[in-house]
Amino acid sequence: MFVFGSGDAFVTPYGGAYATNPSPMQLFALQETTIDISAGTKPMMGKQQFPLAVARTEGKITVKVKFGAQYEKIWNDVFFGSAGVNATGCEIGVARSSQTLTSHVATVTPPNSGVFARSMAVTSNSGVQMYEVSTTPVLGVSYTRSAGVYTFASAEPSPVYISYTYTATTGFSTTVSNAAMGNQPVLNFTVMNAQYVNLNSATNVLFQLPAVIATKMSQPYKYNDFTYCELDLEAFQDVNGHVLYINADE
Repeated sequence: MFVFGSGDAFVTPYGGAYATNPSPMQLFALQETTIDISAGTKPMMGKQQFPLAVARTEGKITVKVKFGAQYEKIWNDVFFGSAGVNATGCEIGVARSSQTLTSHVATVTPPNSGVFARSMAVTSNSGVQMYEVSTTPVLGVSYTRSAGVYTFASAEPSPVYISYTYTATTGFSTTVSNAAMGNQPVLNFTVMNAQYVNLNSATNVLFQLPAVIATKMSQPYKYNDFTYCELDLEAFQDVNGHVLYINADE
């Protein structure tokens, strides 16, 4: 049978140091999944150039998944587990907010009733990066600050551009602690594909790895593209001694 497309991938945290309220989750906007199965070998050599016999030794099953939809719970539950503490509310960044000066003062007002959290950068009207001082700001060079209130030199021209973060009551956040080695969630990983219908009506393929852990999670941000999360997994045997289930119409 022929198989076409990326199919659908799912993870279910269930063991190890898993997070609170573990739930089955789909990895939406799936781009690709690669399952690599490999093993070492040990040859029996005589005086000839080639082995008399070859035995398989240590095996390894790894998975690489690339998907587009970003969710805080997936990042936490798949990789950090109980080392990450989930909370409602999050910190949001605002880059280069244009601020008009009133009596050489700019007061940052976060949107949606947010609360000012951190100052990130200030750029002058002419594009010069300014720095924060404790007293006596210099024209075009520096400023003073108290929370979200920025004070500049008296002749500083408007606007200035302020980057900052604020906290909101919406959204979600994870705080990750430095857990001991060996502390990670165990997942069930399943990828299924029924996109293509063969002439004999065969269509279904399903791979299930009953016990995996995440070994790498990447977030490559690009200036002219969407961000795709890249997740690496490694399999081991479950409580029944199984490492992989393969299912197909043929």
